[in-house]
Amino acid sequence: MPRAWIFDMDGVLVDTNPFHKQAWTAYAKQLGHPVTDNWMARHIYGKMNRDALTSLLGTTPDDAQLATHTLAKESLFIELYKPHVALVPGLSVLLNEALAKGIPMAVATSAPRMNVQFIFRELGLGKYFPVVIDEEMVTRGKPDPEIYLKAAKALNRQPEECLVFEDSLSGVQAGLAAGMPVVAVATTHKAYEFSEVELVIKDFRDFSLEDWWNGK
Repeated sequence: MPRAWIFDMDGVLVDTNPFHKQAWTAYAKQLGHPVTDNWMARHIYGKMNRDALTSLLGTTPDDAQLATHTLAKESLFIELYKPHVALVPGLSVLLNEALAKGIPMAVATSAPRMNVQFIFRELGLGKYFPVVIDEEMVTRGKPDPEIYLKAAKALNRQPEECLVFEDSLSGVQAGLAAGMPVVAVATTHKAYEFSEVELVIKDFRDFSLEDWWNGK
């Protein structure tokens, strides 16, 4: 039985992080909280918006504030990214091969639902991913393993029967904490920054389905 595959979205399926960087930088400036690249690497990438905004504002937003901030920031992101929407190189071929082989696949992302719906609609990803776990479906963000454990349960697989694809350090930690092998995609961090992963790839042209679909 092949492993189930669980993908993060931002930085794994789509190279959105440069556009999230632009959106967060602009939005933080509007709020009077300028941010640096290093700060975003620590507090934004792989994090749920509630956690990111808590770090930015210095206080945890309530539900109404979170909704307001999320709508404003993500609307800015979508406006910036929409002309550039595309899967990362090599992924379209891999997804079709995996689908043909019957590999169960899911997305487990810290992104808000509006972003997930936007990406899925623009790229027609629903046929590949019958299971999607987004930030609204978990109470604890990465590096907590909750999101990956929920995805495995939804796929009717044990954690060790799943393979995680991640780009963020917190996401890698979450996958490992869930007891899953992890393939790191070096879109957000440099390859040398990852440890304890099964493999580091630049993009999916570096990934061989034949090596992995039987549970390498």
